Amino acid sequence: YDTETDQISGWLEKQSKYMRQWRERFVVLRTDSIRTYKTEQQIEETQHMALDEHIRVIIDSFCFEIRNERTNECLVLRASNDATTDRWCALLDRRVCAIMDKQQQKSKQSDDNEVEI
Repeated sequence: YDTETDQISGWLEKQSKYMRQWRERFVVLRTDSIRTYKTEQQIEETQHMALDEHIRVIIDSFCFEIRNERTNECLVLRASNDATTDRWCALLDRRVCAIMDKQQQKSKQSDDNEVEI
């Protein structure tokens, strides 16, 4: 975890979309997205999911599913232990809450501007 960039990255297993096989991937959680790569040095991601107010995280043991309820896009990851799962899910939750707070602030500002007119 990098406290300066508020970014977490590391090796997790990712379940493939179609074959449902588990593959080790380097995963990076950024402020507005989560991305998976085959290697730490790879530039092109194997999967990219934008984080927004429609994201829900479902935890089941070492696995956690990140689902966009609007688009039904899904990313299933598996950590090696509960502590790693908890760390990733807590940060994901903080990211989604921050995004929702920003959306609410924008909406409130928009409402306030309409009242002033």
